[in-house]
Amino acid sequence: MSEKPDAVKILWFFIVFMAWTKQFLLTLFMIFSAAFAVTAGAAEYEAYFNTRFGYSVEYPDIFDASREPDNGDGIWHENAEGEYTLTISGGHNIFGHDGGALLRECYDRVAHIVEGSARSGAGFYSIAYEGGGGMDGVEYIFHEYGIVNEDMWAAFILKYPKEEEERFAPVKERMEASLKLP
Repeated sequence: MSEKPDAVKILWFFIVFMAWTKQFLLTLFMIFSAAFAVTAGAAEYEAYFNTRFGYSVEYPDIFDASREPDNGDGIWHENAEGEYTLTISGGHNIFGHDGGALLRECYDRVAHIVEGSARSGAGFYSIAYEGGGGMDGVEYIFHEYGIVNEDMWAAFILKYPKEEEERFAPVKERMEASLKLP
């Protein structure tokens, strides 16, 4: 009789140990997975400085190709699939516009404006508009943000799939905060 309780104790110990080990390993897996997801989801950023007009901005390192126009007023970026594009440009404020005037120009130039997205102040404007839905069926958001002072203006237009709006919210926030005039 004494052998059976010892065997039961050993079996019980083994079951408890395996259950604890499984829970411990599962907990470790979840901790490391969450840490990796945060790292993988956090975009690396690059800085762009325009030598002609002196403005600068930080942008996510998600683009594969870049081109600069001959006049040196900015740069175009896109990824290989074309789902993400970024246009950065700037120049002299020859008409003396403020943010409100630049926003009004957007209304003349774009369609399908996202309701509630348009805003402006003396030194900035922001607007989002939708496009796409062509042969690939993907709807895109074009987020445009610009800053202006009495001498200069600078702006960017970031295009991304509409379904990735939540992912790009912190990207837009960081880009807007980093856009600077000389």
